[in-house]
Amino acid sequence: MYKFKRLVLAATAIAMFAISSHVVYADQGTVSAMAPWQGEGQLYQVGPEQALFVGAFNGIMYVQTGKDSLDALLMLCPGAQTLNLENGTTESDGFCTFEDPSGDRVFAKWKCTGKLGACKGVMTLTGGTGRFKGISGGGDMVARSVLSKLAGNLESGSIIRSAAGLVVWPELSYSIPE
Repeated sequence: MYKFKRLVLAATAIAMFAISSHVVYADQGTVSAMAPWQGEGQLYQVGPEQALFVGAFNGIMYVQTGKDSLDALLMLCPGAQTLNLENGTTESDGFCTFEDPSGDRVFAKWKCTGKLGACKGVMTLTGGTGRFKGISGGGDMVARSVLSKLAGNLESGSIIRSAAGLVVWPELSYSIPE
């Protein structure tokens, strides 16, 4: 009888752990999204063949299949991009805030590398507010820009007001807990 009680207690403890460790999601999915953006910032020459762009990009994220929790969010992404003007490579990183019409936000960080004008990398969702509280996920990203064409014609410290491009997330996964 004593062994039976220990077995029942152990089974109950395992079941309670399994129930308490199970997260219920209010919304989750994987979407294909894109955001045309415009940027503003400053370009500095930081080496003989190296430039640094520091600025912010803004636009609207659109989920390509239409209505979704992440569709039509306003996007603001401050970041930095190091341009190697000799070999044509680039490294970029920064953060993003995506906001819905009610003011609820999704926060993310991103990092990418590539050739001037095209940067491939990853964006990670790091948290949120309101209906996005506790959001997690992320996915690969590709960012395109015309910043590289401007870099060759500007002096160090030049203000750039006409940078534009497109960022695409082919498979952006997200989970929002209840």
